[in-house]
Amino acid sequence: MNANSQIAYESVKPLLPDLREKILTALESIGSGSFRDIAKASGLRDEQVWKRLSELEKAGRVANIDTKLCEISHRTVSVWEIPKPH
Repeated sequence: MNANSQIAYESVKPLLPDLREKILTALESIGSGSFRDIAKASGLRDEQVWKRLSELEKAGRVANIDTKLCEISHRTVSVWEIPKPH
């Protein structure tokens, strides 16, 4: 990670638990969705959501379950959900 990225990450680090909880709460509410769907449901900006989804996936808190066509970019985007307990 370069110096600018490290500085940016350190500045947002205290906010990460709250951002992650907002994302998880939104996903619980909508069931599944793209980063844009989750952002809309959570009141967060798109970039706040997509940057956290890979972290939440690594922690086992969300799962990438499908893809769909984004209505804005017309490109495929991942669809996420909270994994069901086994």
